[in-house]
Amino acid sequence: MTVKEDQKELAQNLRTEYTAVEAYHRSLVHYRFITVAAYFAGASFIAGPALEARLGVAIWACLFALLLTICAWMLELRTRTLYRKVALRGEQIEHEYWGYRGDNWYAALWSRQYKSPPPKGEQNVPDHPGRDGASVTLIGELPRCLSKHVSHSAALDLLYFGSGVAWIALCLSRIIGSVITST
Repeated sequence: MTVKEDQKELAQNLRTEYTAVEAYHRSLVHYRFITVAAYFAGASFIAGPALEARLGVAIWACLFALLLTICAWMLELRTRTLYRKVALRGEQIEHEYWGYRGDNWYAALWSRQYKSPPPKGEQNVPDHPGRDGASVTLIGELPRCLSKHVSHSAALDLLYFGSGVAWIALCLSRIIGSVITST
């Protein structure tokens, strides 16, 4: 095989791998939202016994819901780690093989999306372009200082943390309510 044929095969292999990286990343992002949907379905199913059943069943339902919340959150955190690692391979292909360096550092998909800083010594790299605009809400646009904190990950963290606190509060309120009514 000649050098030119080797380079052509490497280029084809990199395009194939890059396509696979993108597809796997997309499937991981889909998976995280499927996990949220499954969590809501499970939590909704458990909420009935937690609210209406006798105390012993309600406590077990709350504890099981708390366990479900922790497990779903752990899956979310692991999924973030996986899709970030997959994106790092996409970045490596873009920068090391396709030449997105210097002025073009953030022209590549993965570096722009994940705001990956260039390695030390990289010359002529512009600042990250940032978001194209402010986050839009029902009441208008958020200021940029708040907008930068609006993300799917932040929302899912808040959802899982808040749900965990709510299940603990429900369990405690059922116990305290039972103690108060029995005295």
